[in-house]
Amino acid sequence: MGLKNSPSTPLSRGFDAFAGFLHHIDAHFQTPDSLDVIRQGRLERMALQQGTYANDYFLNQTLDFIDKNANKSPFFIYLSLTVPHAELSVADIHYEKQFDSNGTSIHPNEKAFKGGHYGAQEFPKAAYAAMVSSIDYYVGQILQKVADKNIDDNTIIIFSSDNGTHVEGGRTAQDVAYFQSSGEYRGVKRDLYEGGIRVPFIVRWKGHVAPNSQSNFRGGFLGPISYFFRSSWGFSFQK
Repeated sequence: MGLKNSPSTPLSRGFDAFAGFLHHIDAHFQTPDSLDVIRQGRLERMALQQGTYANDYFLNQTLDFIDKNANKSPFFIYLSLTVPHAELSVADIHYEKQFDSNGTSIHPNEKAFKGGHYGAQEFPKAAYAAMVSSIDYYVGQILQKVADKNIDDNTIIIFSSDNGTHVEGGRTAQDVAYFQSSGEYRGVKRDLYEGGIRVPFIVRWKGHVAPNSQSNFRGGFLGPISYFFRSSWGFSFQK
């Protein structure tokens, strides 16, 4: 998205609702003091209560939007979570699950990060694992909401990412190896190796995509995004 006075804001791109950041730098910090929203057809900066985790707010806004639009015309939601990412900070409900009864990280060889551009983190592995775990929670909440509103048979849900795993903000190459974050592939974010540029693309579309099916098709975001935009506007397509 573009900045407020640019020609590519959420408003000019056709979004009716928005809560997030117009500049990606803001999204590098997990508990911002404010974010950008659409109010009464205008972009405004909205203050957040101190300690609010941005992704918790994004989830709640998403669930609220589904509640309000489930029985209306087709709708399109683009939820861009900012985890896992530097800074390595995550809500306690997810973080505490990465420690044993003695308060020790369940992940070996933790190396504390003293901080710098990003905040300090005593247990980088635990924080990163908690961030990944939080995604499971967020996605699960959305799937449950879609089911509760009885629209799961007519809703396409896609899970994907923008790049491979990172080694910044306290996360090291050793951490990447420990979690096998790049799988069998070489490299991380900012590398042109497959570990840096290959991302998951998981589709849930009942009655159209069979569970556990796989495809070797190589694609990008432009194709499906164009299709979903047009579909949400009511266009039909020939096979």
